[in-house]
Amino acid sequence: MLTPLFLLAGLAVTAAASPASPLSAGDPVQEAHVKTAGALQKALGEARSYRGAAPQVMAAAVLRAACASQAASLPGESRAAATLRDLADSDLSLAGLAEVLQELSADLSFVPDIEAQLPEGYPAPTPVREIEVKQLPGYRMARAEMASGENGAFWQLFRHIEGNDIAMTAPVRMDFDAAGEREALMAFLYGSTAAGPLGTAGAVQVIDADAQSVVSTGRRGARTPQAVQEAEQQLRAWIERPASAWRIDGPLRVPGYNSPFVPAAQRFWEVQFPVRARGGSGSKLTYL
Repeated sequence: MLTPLFLLAGLAVTAAASPASPLSAGDPVQEAHVKTAGALQKALGEARSYRGAAPQVMAAAVLRAACASQAASLPGESRAAATLRDLADSDLSLAGLAEVLQELSADLSFVPDIEAQLPEGYPAPTPVREIEVKQLPGYRMARAEMASGENGAFWQLFRHIEGNDIAMTAPVRMDFDAAGEREALMAFLYGSTAAGPLGTAGAVQVIDADAQSVVSTGRRGARTPQAVQEAEQQLRAWIERPASAWRIDGPLRVPGYNSPFVPAAQRFWEVQFPVRARGGSGSKLTYL
């Protein structure tokens, strides 16, 4: 399940020639996240200035007040807002509050470095640890089975797009098998449905994918099996809750946005399930 050292290496080459599509450009959700992270860091700094047992009670009160006020600055259904509301009413110690807020602040302030262009009409990546229902447009992609491992599939796909003069885009997608136990396919998404020919060339198949709804969550840092499993469980719990308007409609997939030239701690990736409406269209943009 681990990404090979050179996976997405072509993204860095393409990024030099094509401006990337940063998540933060004009994105009101990302801007709200970054602003909230700054306010939480300010509150943490103020809390650290208190000394002694009695002042620690005051410091904890400062953090709880910051949680309550900043929860209102985020989308009401967001995971981060729910966490802040819970912390505002919690009986955690000062140390416990500070630990959770430090990690939450790091998630909120994280702005992915998207190194290559997204396909035409492709939605921006989902913010870190939020859950979002979004619509993918129809797109063209080249895919290869991973029977010989990630290394083999990557180079088969890379040689194919290079030979057909197809620009590298982000994300590169890893699709799991139906049981969700192993990565079965790797796919390069084309920038346009007009790019390159359809059909099969050796081990590579080029197809046009239909427009589709997905439930997605963003993640930062190294893509480990444990991190993917945790994200998968979070998505399943959200999709399968009684109030959900959605049902799973395909295998788990993991889109990745960074090359090995980006340090592991700064990499961004998503975990997604294709979904279909149960009885209605549901919400297009929903946060947990």
